[in-house]
Amino acid sequence: MKKIKKVSMVLTTIAASVLFGCAVSATPTGLKQIGDTTNAVAIDWDDTTIAGISNYAVFVSTDKDRWDESTIVEKSSGFVKSSEASITNLTPGSSYYVKVTEAAVDSDNNLHLGKWSDYIEIVTKPDDASFTGATVKQTAAKKGKVSISWQAVNGATGYEVKVSKNDTTVDATVYADVTGTSLDISTNSPTYAGVYYYRKSSTGYIAKSSEGKQAYRVSLKPLPGKAKKPKIVSENVVGGVNVKFSTINNCDGYQVQYCKYNGKGKKNKYTATSQISLSSLNKKMFYKVRARGYVVLSSGKKAYGKWSKANVFCMDQTRHNCKITDASSSTTKKVKLAWKKVKGAKNYTVYMSKSRYSGYKAVATTKGTSVTLSSFNGSGFAYNQNYYYYVVANAKVGKKTYKSLKYNRDGFHFYRKYY
Repeated sequence: MKKIKKVSMVLTTIAASVLFGCAVSATPTGLKQIGDTTNAVAIDWDDTTIAGISNYAVFVSTDKDRWDESTIVEKSSGFVKSSEASITNLTPGSSYYVKVTEAAVDSDNNLHLGKWSDYIEIVTKPDDASFTGATVKQTAAKKGKVSISWQAVNGATGYEVKVSKNDTTVDATVYADVTGTSLDISTNSPTYAGVYYYRKSSTGYIAKSSEGKQAYRVSLKPLPGKAKKPKIVSENVVGGVNVKFSTINNCDGYQVQYCKYNGKGKKNKYTATSQISLSSLNKKMFYKVRARGYVVLSSGKKAYGKWSKANVFCMDQTRHNCKITDASSSTTKKVKLAWKKVKGAKNYTVYMSKSRYSGYKAVATTKGTSVTLSSFNGSGFAYNQNYYYYVVANAKVGKKTYKSLKYNRDGFHFYRKYY
């Protein structure tokens, strides 16, 4: 690149284009912009070869249709002595127009100009201090896509967006010539985006912000995938259950929604982890629970993935007020089990075993809330034998039957002794 020289030009009346009796008639060609700052541009053109011509005049205008003397760049020596120049004292993010011609000074020190080159548009670099370090906003999350926006820069005709999986521009995907202040980016994972602003001339020259002057945001996230059905892992000490679900990639947190078996009374809870406790539940009711992931947008709003399938659950029936009668009588061989009605239950199943920890078999199914038993496994209750039981409430949703929990129910039993 040629060394850039500063232009300052004296206003002078343009006289006949004659140099020592010879016509100054060659037209400079190859005029182009080769550099830019916020308040200056560098231009270059082809050297002419006419004998005695080594000087040029430069015209700069804010209006391509107005080229009077008031638009001449001031120059103390009257002309530029090489085929390159820098033009200073310009406004950031602006367009100007420039043309050049050969110039010569006769013996009377008059300036003579030749044929003007075609004019070109030149541009200065936009400047916006508030943009540097600003945050690119995530305005939406979709499946495999994020939407971003950023503030407009005065004087910019477009923006360049570099997207990568980390905070470097190595192997970045470049979205060039973005004319608006928003963009949809295809991605299936968290990503980084840096936004640069520029002003582009009609010749294709781009005066772009430097690497340090960019807006950026890390962890732009697409919409999370669909969650799997939550699992009820146990009851908890505050009258509820502990819910666990699989981790979803690329999300900021989870929404857990639960309600009564009939869909009424919906409540929402939020968690950053894949486990949460639901408390203060009615022990005698079936509930539904489902989960979904979300990402937090720049506005603070949440963009949600699809709901998981709902799980249906009820707390342990044997553990909560199941009563035994006639179990200690020495004159009867029957035992009665009774419990309170469970809302949402279709029926109840009673299981029994001679062992506390295994061997349980269903001995009765009823739509009522009690059952009287006189035998187990085809035989009457034996003397000096402990029997253990638990009661399960059953709810049918669609084609699937859901059962109440089996939390610590092996610790509840009755025994029948005969003397």
